[in-house]
Amino acid sequence: MIKKIHLVPLLIALSAIACTKKVNNNEIIKLPNTAPTYEVLYKTNVEKYFNTFYADIDNAISLSSTYTDIGIQVSKRVNGADFKTVYTNRAEASPGKFVMHNKTGYFEAGDNTNRHIYRTTDGGNTWVKVNDVGWYVVGFALPDENNVFMISKSTVYKSQDNGLTWNISLAENFQKSPGGIYFVNSNIGFLTFDNGEIMQTTNGGQNWKSIKLPTENTISKLFFVDANKGFAMAVGDAKLYSTINGGTSWTATPLSIPVNSPNMFFYPDGRGVIVISGQWVYYTRDFGKTTKLFLSVPGGNSAVNISEISDTKLILAFGKSIYKLNIDK
Repeated sequence: MIKKIHLVPLLIALSAIACTKKVNNNEIIKLPNTAPTYEVLYKTNVEKYFNTFYADIDNAISLSSTYTDIGIQVSKRVNGADFKTVYTNRAEASPGKFVMHNKTGYFEAGDNTNRHIYRTTDGGNTWVKVNDVGWYVVGFALPDENNVFMISKSTVYKSQDNGLTWNISLAENFQKSPGGIYFVNSNIGFLTFDNGEIMQTTNGGQNWKSIKLPTENTISKLFFVDANKGFAMAVGDAKLYSTINGGTSWTATPLSIPVNSPNMFFYPDGRGVIVISGQWVYYTRDFGKTTKLFLSVPGGNSAVNISEISDTKLILAFGKSIYKLNIDK
């Protein structure tokens, strides 16, 4: 007598066996690759917030110019309230680079030939002019309250006395003009150049060494998760470059569109965002190996700051709008 076999239960059982995966105790099981959620914290039709830094979700500071008789103005958001002007300077009409670290900060402003450096030590409520600089500041880096770096006229300067005096950290070189500066901590820092080159210091700017990336285009953005794991993007390349040995060697990952005026942030587990042209925001959960567009900011601006609020929340401050992102683990 032939025994009847019920195929449906058998197929279900075989399917379960085929889909079963052995999971080690230390293996991370991730949820589906869902896009971050976001909400608009602030939006305006005018170019009001030129450069904004968030300390946390309720406290921020912004440097802007209204191009009126008010001149430069600094606005603050305190304890979740709306932005309010805390400092104005009618003599300065053109703001430049701006950097904050806790309550210490610097910005540069002036005209085409006469630029000035201002400093705050009370979170932006008061500002003091500490020095003059003959040309625009290309970049600031403020790894702690006691050390500040700036690039002006193809020269890297460092100050250890709150910006009162500046010593040359890397001498002027018009053949390889630096375009940006980034510090992981007080000792480890990088300069970017227009030929795929970066320079690295591991002793707070006392010495610099050259590192070459596999591109001839301008390295426009660097971001390091720690002293070893870092990322770079070059203008015109549809690639994200990464290193796991502090910049000694780099590998390239293709991106969906060419890079222009980028910014990026990654958490240590691979979650993060890549912003292109200050307008298109892509998210990733694997350090940029796969990306997906999830936000397009109307009237995007090339200047955008990304602030980490927590291990699941980021603030994206554009020229005309400010967004809060929620990136679940």
